[in-house]
Amino acid sequence: MRVTTANGTALPFKRWTWWDATRLQAALRERLMEAVVAPGEHAHAQPLQVRAKLHSAQPVPALRV
Repeated sequence: MRVTTANGTALPFKRWTWWDATRLQAALRERLMEAVVAPGEHAHAQPLQVRAKLHSAQPVPALRV
């Protein structure tokens, strides 16, 4: 993802936080098993959450993820 101000200046994300490796591996393993057992069914998996901070002295008119 990239965020820029109205004048085109790129803003860096800082302080990224991710799930720990054990929790991430378990979630991916569960999703893979669901896909193997029932590939045509809609999975109801918990979202994988990633967080980061972004600060800007200028307004950010729009944000697209």
